Amino acid sequence: YEVLRELGSGNFGMVYLGEGETPRKSASAPKRRQVAIKQLRNKADENALRQLVREFELLDQVKHRSLCKVYE
Repeated sequence: YEVLRELGSGNFGMVYLGEGETPRKSASAPKRRQVAIKQLRNKADENALRQLVREFELLDQVKHRSLCKVYE
């Protein structure tokens, strides 16, 4: 993904606006779209990594037009 700009930061890391081809779950071709990229800070510990993974696991289970979709 190409990072376009920073969207914000918090205790655990930064969130960026990016653009690129998102993978498809079906056999269709990837689609180019804008995405949010979340990155942990360099000094983040193992607990922060576990929390990030859990956040994305939960978000991937909930489908609603007002929530972000998890691609990878």
